[in-house]
Amino acid sequence: MTSAAVRVELLFTTNDMSLSAYLVMNNVRLIGARRLGKSFQFRFENDPRIEQLKVAYVNSESSRFDDAVRKLKAILYGSQTEES
Repeated sequence: MTSAAVRVELLFTTNDMSLSAYLVMNNVRLIGARRLGKSFQFRFENDPRIEQLKVAYVNSESSRFDDAVRKLKAILYGSQTEES
């Protein structure tokens, strides 16, 4: 009896655009991207570095920049009260 080797290739999927951009900057291969209503889905090739890169992203200048952009958007688009 012989058995055929089955290749299982899992993908890393996220809806976080900032993390996705960071992964692309670090040469993780993007397999696909699609819009899901108001959100997005990014699919990446399974890469053993992804878990390490996720931690690196949180501690990076890129993450701090993205947080600042989110805060500015909240000021512009969030519930605002008029300032005098």
